Amino acid sequence: MCDCLPSYLVEQRWYPAKDAGRPVVSLERLVPFPLDRLDACIAIWTAEPPGQEKVRLFLPIAVLASQPDKGSSIGRLPSGQVIVDGFQEDAFVQAWVRAILGRADTPRHLFAGSTVQGREGALIEDKTWTIRRSEVEQSNTSIRIGDAAILKAIRKLQSGVHPEVEMGRFLTEAAPFEATPALLGWIELDGTTLSVLQAFTENEGDGFAWICERLRSASPADAAATLAWIRRLAERTAGLHRALASPTNDEAFRAERVTKEDIIGWRTSVQALADRVLSGLENLSSRVDAPTRRAARALLDRQGDLMLRIEHLLPSDVIADKTRHHGDYHLGQVLVQNEDAVIVDFEGEPLRQLAERRAKHSPLRDVAGMLRSLDYAASTALGRVGNASDLDRLRLENGQLKRPMSTWSSTFRPRKEAPDVLPIGRTPYGS
Repeated sequence: MCDCLPSYLVEQRWYPAKDAGRPVVSLERLVPFPLDRLDACIAIWTAEPPGQEKVRLFLPIAVLASQPDKGSSIGRLPSGQVIVDGFQEDAFVQAWVRAILGRADTPRHLFAGSTVQGREGALIEDKTWTIRRSEVEQSNTSIRIGDAAILKAIRKLQSGVHPEVEMGRFLTEAAPFEATPALLGWIELDGTTLSVLQAFTENEGDGFAWICERLRSASPADAAATLAWIRRLAERTAGLHRALASPTNDEAFRAERVTKEDIIGWRTSVQALADRVLSGLENLSSRVDAPTRRAARALLDRQGDLMLRIEHLLPSDVIADKTRHHGDYHLGQVLVQNEDAVIVDFEGEPLRQLAERRAKHSPLRDVAGMLRSLDYAASTALGRVGNASDLDRLRLENGQLKRPMSTWSSTFRPRKEAPDVLPIGRTPYGS
């Protein structure tokens, strides 16, 4: 089967090294997951893409008598039976969810945990749920379970406490925050999180697509609705950080003072990121248009100034607390629900190590991420106004494009009784 997997993996949306070429694949762990009418196993694989580090992958397998009606197959057994991704089969998904909720026996080495919301919520009835698989490009596999839950199968594995579970438990049980879906349960294999089950939230899509659509509109009503929603998003973001700064005995969430070592580390991290970006600009493809190449060249000619500016962004000492934060905060991580904003996906940047994703930081890191996302949404909206007149483009640029950032900045304010999550004497909103 390892001979079949390389070709299969590079075609999957969730595989992290699709562009690197066919990997060398080996089986790390196989745990039987017996079902009444389906042969299935929990399988952990190691894939080594050409020129890249090895990655551990979660790809459970199921064996079918014939080719599936939907989805692709991994390969065939000598008997003619077909091997598929377990999550492709509704029976496997149903059993997996029941295992998470503690309503089915789990094989040895698997651990299932759940919250009160999971044990007593809408999925408590033992029935067959409608299964709907997401078609969105993402690093994990999301599956809607009936009308009550979303199952996230984590494909790229790292050993240790997973931030999606940790943050979900804290915001569901320790410091309840209503503007994020409740954590219902999770399942692990020898300490490695394989899947997370969360409450499903009806929504109108993610914030990026929603804002871009309205920024392209000439309707004053759309403009007003957009700014009102951005204010709400800022309020929800402040609420999130108030929750994460709640007094607690949990060392993983207790606020800590920012140290000089933190500042040095944060500055070094930004400089390293800038180095990577500049290196990428040096190697821009010839397919990039001339204006973009000129802009890149202008930045490269001033990289010394850029690095000097990064050096002086932070003072040598700051009086403030660092707390847990979202870590990958942008409009794509927020759902629009009527006039409200629902914050999702607390796993952090998937390409970073778990220790980095769980590290405490200033809440301003999330603020900066969202301001950048708002700016990107505004630029995207402007860029897609194909044949707009110069007057129309000026209206967009001087009006709707600039107002979202100032609206956000004037609304995000942590409460006075929270820990010193912002540097003393400084605010992110310029007031």
